Amino acid sequence: MNYGKLAKSVLVPVVGGSLVGIFATRNSKEIYDKLKKPAFAPPSWTFPVAWTSLYTIMGIAKYRIASKEKESKSSELLL
Repeated sequence: MNYGKLAKSVLVPVVGGSLVGIFATRNSKEIYDKLKKPAFAPPSWTFPVAWTSLYTIMGIAKYRIASKEKESKSSELLL
């Protein structure tokens, strides 16, 4: 396992998503709090947690796919 590549694969989408989230949704918490919502609506703090988790999982998936592709290419060279 290459921890440097794994960290890069995870940090790129997490940092990118965080920057977009900061700049694109500056006052969205206030807007969300003012909306008329049903009783089962999640609190506003759950959205950043959910998006960070999703971007982390996407980064791990990217790393795994890249490592599998590398393994398959090296096995093809051996044939």
